Amino acid sequence: MLLQAVQDSMSNSTGKRASAVRWMNSTIDSGFSFILVCRVLARDPEQVRRFCQKKAALRRMPDLPFRAAFGEPLPAWRQFPAA
Repeated sequence: MLLQAVQDSMSNSTGKRASAVRWMNSTIDSGFSFILVCRVLARDPEQVRRFCQKKAALRRMPDLPFRAAFGEPLPAWRQFPAA
């Protein structure tokens, strides 16, 4: 459930992204809430939120060279030739 929400928060689908972000920003602490799911999985909700925000920001900047530093390779046409 948490993994699906993380993936949906970075989706190209506006509906999926909005739903995932709404769920992750919820302050409800019962049922299948984001906070409760994070607790069960021993994850800090704020850390998960920051991770998603950072990944989403990187997706909005697709051609910046520092993406490689975060483990996301550049598209082939943007890679530098081997020395």
